[in-house]
Amino acid sequence: MINFFIVFILTFLVSSWVTPIVRRTACRLNLLDTGSNRTVHKVPVPRIGGVGIFLSFLAGLAFIMVAEYGYFFKHFRQFFGILTGGTLIFIIGLYDDVYGIDAKKKFFLQILVSLILVLLGFKIQSI
Repeated sequence: MINFFIVFILTFLVSSWVTPIVRRTACRLNLLDTGSNRTVHKVPVPRIGGVGIFLSFLAGLAFIMVAEYGYFFKHFRQFFGILTGGTLIFIIGLYDDVYGIDAKKKFFLQILVSLILVLLGFKIQSI
């Protein structure tokens, strides 16, 4: 059985390591949000912060798959579903950060991704 505290620590460390790199990259590439009627911040902030979160997600997912199953393809359907869903949500968010998406369209796309996961057999069993 996986110790999820270890997964938390791993993803925390990856996020702590990657976030400053993403921030510097965003500043260097001028991928900054300078503020608008849609945002609440007063100083420019990087728009691609989700990259660090996504890389942390991938590290945690890889660790769980290797630690729990010994290799990635024993439970390929579950791994593929989580990876696909997470990647699609990341892409939607990144596109929204860089180009902007209407809230209704973004919500529709997120619902579509969740339906894909349901079709792959994922369900919430408890909260």
